[in-house]
Amino acid sequence: MSECYFSDFYNIGLRHINGYEMVYENLRFWGKGVNSIGIRAANNDVHYNNIFMCDCHTGLSLHCGANFINNFHAWIFNSNLYLNSKCIDITTPTGINYLSQI
Repeated sequence: MSECYFSDFYNIGLRHINGYEMVYENLRFWGKGVNSIGIRAANNDVHYNNIFMCDCHTGLSLHCGANFINNFHAWIFNSNLYLNSKCIDITTPTGINYLSQI
């Protein structure tokens, strides 16, 4: 998936429930509210390249496997979202996630 824009969501912008060997690149997310998560993923062997998050309380929430995250940017302009915000939340019980240029 490439060159997509997700805006004005209160919960999850993009949910990847299962699968593997997917490539996400040049995606833009603009969340709203303290429950907003840009990408929530429970999958393996996925590449995230050039991802931009704005006002997402959690930018990327990973819950499985080994993934590759490159050039990931999360910005918060709404000061109400600062408390307990996370750029990347990794709760992977097994596997390795590779982070570059975060």
